[in-house]
Amino acid sequence: MNPHAIEVTKASYARCLASPGFLSDFYQRFFANCPAAEPLFAQTDFERKIRLLQHAIGLLIAFGHQPADDPSLLTRLARKHGPDELAIEPLWYPIFLRSLIEAAAKHDPEFTPAVAGAWHEALTPGIEFMAKFH
Repeated sequence: MNPHAIEVTKASYARCLASPGFLSDFYQRFFANCPAAEPLFAQTDFERKIRLLQHAIGLLIAFGHQPADDPSLLTRLARKHGPDELAIEPLWYPIFLRSLIEAAAKHDPEFTPAVAGAWHEALTPGIEFMAKFH
């Protein structure tokens, strides 16, 4: 994992979180890009869901710093999204990432194509790890 990509992504994520509505905007984009996912959120407490999403994104970013043999924090999240619990479709993970980068492009005032590449590089290993639980 490229440590520079992780640091660029962390900095961009911090700027995004400072922008009102970043995570809500992500969900709007995700549902627009993946309409099949929206019904799963019909009975969701979105305030709680946004806090959980904020934590999950942090775990995905940190995944690149974890030893390959001990991804325990992300393992719990992956199992929660796996076929025995939430049953998130593996094909939705790339849509999740694309929607997140789209939201970051809107909310990070320093966003550039290089920052988009860093987001993609930093989060892909964690997302691929999660998809393996299906």
